[in-house]
Amino acid sequence: MDEKKIIIDLILPCYNTNELDPSRLISYIQELEAAKAVAIHPIIVFDGPSEDINLDALKEQFSLLPLISFVKYKKNRGKGFAVRSALPSSKGKFHLYTDIDLPYPLEYTGKIIDSLLAGHDLSVGVRQKIVDDNIGTHRRIISLVFRFFAHYILRLPFKDTQCGLKGFNRKGKFFLKHGIIDRYTFDLEFLAKCFLSKKIKSNTIDVTLRKNVIATHFHCKVILQEAIQAFKFLFYHYGIYLFMFLFSWWLMFSSFNFDSLNNVILVGSHAFSDFLAHVPMIRSFSWGENFPIEYPLYSGEPIRYHYLFYLVAGMLERFFLRIDYALNLISLAGFFLLLLMIYKISLWLFRDKKISVLSVLFFLFNGTLSSIEFFSRHGLNINAFKELFTQQMWQCFYPYGGVIGNSCNITAFSNLNIYTNQRHLGPAFGIVLAFLYFSQTSKILSQKRAIIQGLIIGIIISIFPIFHQPSLLFFAILLAFFFLISPGKRLFYFTAGLISLVGILWQIKGGSSTGAAITWHVGYLIEGKVTIMNFINFWWRNLGLPAPLAIAGFIMMPKRGKLLLVPAILLFILGNTFQFASEMSANHKLFNFSLIFFNMAAAYALVRLYNLAGQTIGHRLLLKFTQTSLLAMGLFSIAGGIIDIFPLVNEHFYHIPGLQKRKLVEWFKKNTLPSDAIFNSNYNQHPASLAGRKIFMGWAYFPFSLGYDTLARAQIIKETLNAKNFKLFCEVMNKYKLAYATIEENQNDSNSPFVHLQDYLDLKQPDYLDPETNMAVYSKKSICAP
Repeated sequence: MDEKKIIIDLILPCYNTNELDPSRLISYIQELEAAKAVAIHPIIVFDGPSEDINLDALKEQFSLLPLISFVKYKKNRGKGFAVRSALPSSKGKFHLYTDIDLPYPLEYTGKIIDSLLAGHDLSVGVRQKIVDDNIGTHRRIISLVFRFFAHYILRLPFKDTQCGLKGFNRKGKFFLKHGIIDRYTFDLEFLAKCFLSKKIKSNTIDVTLRKNVIATHFHCKVILQEAIQAFKFLFYHYGIYLFMFLFSWWLMFSSFNFDSLNNVILVGSHAFSDFLAHVPMIRSFSWGENFPIEYPLYSGEPIRYHYLFYLVAGMLERFFLRIDYALNLISLAGFFLLLLMIYKISLWLFRDKKISVLSVLFFLFNGTLSSIEFFSRHGLNINAFKELFTQQMWQCFYPYGGVIGNSCNITAFSNLNIYTNQRHLGPAFGIVLAFLYFSQTSKILSQKRAIIQGLIIGIIISIFPIFHQPSLLFFAILLAFFFLISPGKRLFYFTAGLISLVGILWQIKGGSSTGAAITWHVGYLIEGKVTIMNFINFWWRNLGLPAPLAIAGFIMMPKRGKLLLVPAILLFILGNTFQFASEMSANHKLFNFSLIFFNMAAAYALVRLYNLAGQTIGHRLLLKFTQTSLLAMGLFSIAGGIIDIFPLVNEHFYHIPGLQKRKLVEWFKKNTLPSDAIFNSNYNQHPASLAGRKIFMGWAYFPFSLGYDTLARAQIIKETLNAKNFKLFCEVMNKYKLAYATIEENQNDSNSPFVHLQDYLDLKQPDYLDPETNMAVYSKKSICAP
């Protein structure tokens, strides 16, 4: 044999030895070697009963093929297993596999070799006529199903995945080697892996079967087995996407729904307070006319809240959907995008699906020490586990209290409640991560494309003052950091930064910003004097075991991973040293975002240590102990999040509006103009705001957190009601452009002014007096009438 000839492996699975024709195979290989000037290394794999096979006799029969190898095992495991079993015996630079009866003429095998020699990583034989006349009905059906599935579901560039003639180099060998399907559908898995990687250069060769080839007839049992194998493939490769989507669906619909029987909105008990602001915001766009945009719970002034997400929900309700679908569908889409980007970025960084899945799990199930808090209260016994599955409150909800109360300093922002309450948070994070993923995985661009793509990204970022203002800080840090470390993409980052800056400054000039001053504040929510010890203690309780794992991961991970953690570390430092909003707790967004990357580092450390243990520890018991300990660490890292998920599973629903206020909501919807603003004596689920009308002032916490002067308005409401005459009412309504006023009895609620409704009823007859709530509604016309 000429030592300079390229060696090509030819893998030949053989289940039925009657199909093995030594003379024909020898002739086939010799002709192929002569035609292509290569050395063929045949590997015959006996994947059926092989006790009677005499390898010495076979070697004698194939003496003219000095490179031939044989592989055999006792039990049939399928063609896919047979092909993979040949790979350890491979010697060549390129590899082909086909059936032992050589069903495809020599010319097509030659074309496959030519394609590989020309530089393709993968060359695939494709039968134009897949459904041949000589195959049974069952196989005919399978062929048609696979053709549809491969082309229209997996979006492969060809329809025939099951042709038994394929060639590949070492890149393709990697994907075949790591397959999990053993039987008929292994071809589908192999090709899908190659094409989904987007790193394989491939081509197709049109082939036809030689005459008189008899196809295998499949029985129903085989069809069932292949269906299970196909499901196995789908679940292994796409199950994580299905899980992320279903989890997103459950999370959003479990906290916000609709009772069509009673025509009321259902809000989970843990999301109720936030939705007292969200629902009026949505309804101001769907049932009201909130243009130019004002805050519906503080009428008459431009909005200072990032409202775009709720504007989209409002428009969906206005034209297409019920309010729960309008909000939940965009919420779950955004949260799914967030999970998808966590998975994709970690997969891009570490090229290990286990790390990616673990990164998603670490995000969903936080690493806080809530589990220790729970078992310290309930003990480690069977009753504790029973209470775990039925609990409705979090162990810790600092600084707002919880089961244990403020003595437990694990924050309320560690669990998933933050994403059910702040619906725009998940989509905002998802878009920022999508920008990061796109900008880092894309190739160095031409100047023209860099400017165009930078322009598009800049426009998207410039929308964030009205979508999610805190994310602008994330964009700013990422743009600046990547501008410094990516010389080939600086024009892209510069263009994106410049365009977004222009858009943001224009909006700030127009009054879109809250205008909150940034102040120095060390220690986030740590009480008392901040010391090194109580700083470490606070974050140990709030981060848990993933914190030291993330440090270990940072030390071990490749340079690309280290660089990506730098912006996350910077955000963590900023969140602990500055206050960016009127309340310090709003800094949670910086930590929620940075923890995404810390979790990736923790997942990397855990998987890397597990793999290193398998590679370096020779003692069997010590290896099992080490790997079991690492698995236990992984479980402990999500134990707090598992405990924190049950309050969401078990939460009960409140009605918005309360059942007694349904008629009032309908009255405001039918009898007032969509643009009307209402003077209100009470803010609790005010029916006018639930009908899309703006009210003078809602629950003070909401407008106060946005920087509105709630004390001044509260004083105006108090003075107006205490006057007990309609003259002052008329002056206030004219000054603040209020169309109606609502007055209701209040003798017990200390948060609202004292009101004795009869005093007003004695003065004037209201336009409407609700019989269920005893709320009186007066129009400005009737109030200001002499």
